[in-house]
Amino acid sequence: MTLESSITLVEHALLSRLEELFPIAGKRRHQGTRKPVSGSRTQLGELAQRAAPSVHNLWQLFNARRPEKMPKYMDNPDYCRAYLAAFMLPNLVKLGHLFLNASVRPDIVARLKSKEKRPTKGPHTLTMVDYGAGPLTATLAMALVLAEIAQSADFEASKTSKSKRPLQPLQVKLKSIVVESGDDIFDAGESLLDPLREHLFDSGIEVEIVRASLRSAEHFGPAEADIVIAANALNELSGSTRRDLQKFIGRCLDHKALVLVVEPGQDTHSKTMAAFRDSLLESHPDATILAPCPHRQSCPLGPNSAKPDWCWFRMQWQPTNWTAVLDERTGLKHSDLNFCYFVMGPKAKSAETPPWGRIVSDRISMDASPVTVRRRLLTYLKTNSPQRSLPFEDKVMLNGPLSKTLVCTREGTLVGVYDKLETGPARGESVHSKPKSVWIAPERTAERKKSAASPKGRSVGIKVKTRTNKA
Repeated sequence: MTLESSITLVEHALLSRLEELFPIAGKRRHQGTRKPVSGSRTQLGELAQRAAPSVHNLWQLFNARRPEKMPKYMDNPDYCRAYLAAFMLPNLVKLGHLFLNASVRPDIVARLKSKEKRPTKGPHTLTMVDYGAGPLTATLAMALVLAEIAQSADFEASKTSKSKRPLQPLQVKLKSIVVESGDDIFDAGESLLDPLREHLFDSGIEVEIVRASLRSAEHFGPAEADIVIAANALNELSGSTRRDLQKFIGRCLDHKALVLVVEPGQDTHSKTMAAFRDSLLESHPDATILAPCPHRQSCPLGPNSAKPDWCWFRMQWQPTNWTAVLDERTGLKHSDLNFCYFVMGPKAKSAETPPWGRIVSDRISMDASPVTVRRRLLTYLKTNSPQRSLPFEDKVMLNGPLSKTLVCTREGTLVGVYDKLETGPARGESVHSKPKSVWIAPERTAERKKSAASPKGRSVGIKVKTRTNKA
């Protein structure tokens, strides 16, 4: 069963829970007699109508009314049910996507195969730490991904033997050390996991939940953990708690754990995460970045960068029926899931050469008509790039439409790649070798003195349009 089809099972369990959390006004709930939501658009619309005010209030807390110090909103029953209604499924999909695509899957497969070689009388145990677990979103995502991996070609050899007697299918026990302070949201997560246990068991996956505080997790987590997940947690932590988490993750890295940190794709959260990444790398020279960065230098789009840009990525998603109906009622949009992340792990014995760079922007189209703005564009390029002069032959590129993408290179620098193409690699894609027949200019990321001719460090009047490639 694929991750996408498993999401449907999670949605069914979630809808049953939401019916209890958003009851029809004036009606009593009778245990055992209430019919579950059928999934019809009418029923979903009625449920979404009841949930919409709570979702709107939580969105305001996350965005428009966000305080400097985030409260423990999961202790608020209204915020808790709103989070389940609007954000649990999109975050589950996002984490599942990262587990399968962001250098995490190969590590999981390698760890399972390593455990497979050891003599054992039961399932292989994969231990994860789910920090700031909320409704066990990362734990659920990992369990569903493991169910898909266990049925994949990676483990076909474990299901047939050279002898005539077939071997047992791969069996994995996922032990999740859950760090979550909110009782209601934790209970909600367990209520979503329970209906899925049979499906997971049929796929050879058993899930054990061990609830812990960060302090108690320190006693056994670092030595046991195969993978540590901190999803949408950094942006809600105080400075001291963030430092405690960094120390804990550092100890897990010392024991060869894989670390995945995910944050919302907004500028503040991205730069906070970049600072956290830089501190971890500085204090752990044996750790390496597996994704998305092709280098372990300081992030050129981190909090010390002078550029207004930040590092973020997106995945396109066809929302489930419930999410689509709720989005219509609330005005939210989950067809594009934006996020920032990094994957960190132990340094490989025989590390492969990283790609030349990774694209960290959408394709930006510039109108370089020689009659109107060619001179201004030349000034723009010279002003915004440390490369102050343009070779004569490169100026030919400026005759007509011009496109630009930002690339973070394996040297740790940020460069602008200019070409005449209308389409090309999208945000997040790797560039394996340095492109030819293009103009490449380093971007200014350090603070610089303002020019008298261009007070803001850029010329005015250049039409710039961002083009988003469809995935």
